[in-house]
Amino acid sequence: MKEFDLVKLTNAQRYIDKGLYDDLHGIVIKAGNTESDVLFLNDMSIGDAIIVTILNSDLTREKEVLPEVVKNEIKEKLDVGKLRKKTKFVQIDLKDYDIDLKAYDMVELTVEDEKYAKYGVHKGEIGCVLEGGIINDKCFVDFTGVDKQGKMYGACITVKIKDLKKLLK
Repeated sequence: MKEFDLVKLTNAQRYIDKGLYDDLHGIVIKAGNTESDVLFLNDMSIGDAIIVTILNSDLTREKEVLPEVVKNEIKEKLDVGKLRKKTKFVQIDLKDYDIDLKAYDMVELTVEDEKYAKYGVHKGEIGCVLEGGIINDKCFVDFTGVDKQGKMYGACITVKIKDLKKLLK
């Protein structure tokens, strides 16, 4: 392994306590003879990342190569110290929100708030949860519609999970 190799985790059993799983892709941040520090991005919570020391025997090197501009950006912007201190990925469980949401569920906005109103979305509006998962306790909801004159209204916006109520089908 060498720095900035793209890798895939092939034996996650040793790292389950960190929220890692088989076939998770990562980037080698520091390569060693028997183990490497690998940056993994959490595909269940966008923006979450962790650096974990992984045995090289538990990784396979991918054929793809990172462009130099991406390598430079990682060098400049990655907070390695902070990511090394993390003990595991953020675990997202919608049960923590007293709502069981999945893509294409119909929801109602339960609050009137300027952050939604500026997009023309108000308390009581009905929307559809879109694919894309949860990002910082929010999901993407389509509140668009077409009025009687055929004009589109509303918006597709991110909404805090706690501001939504799931509608029965």
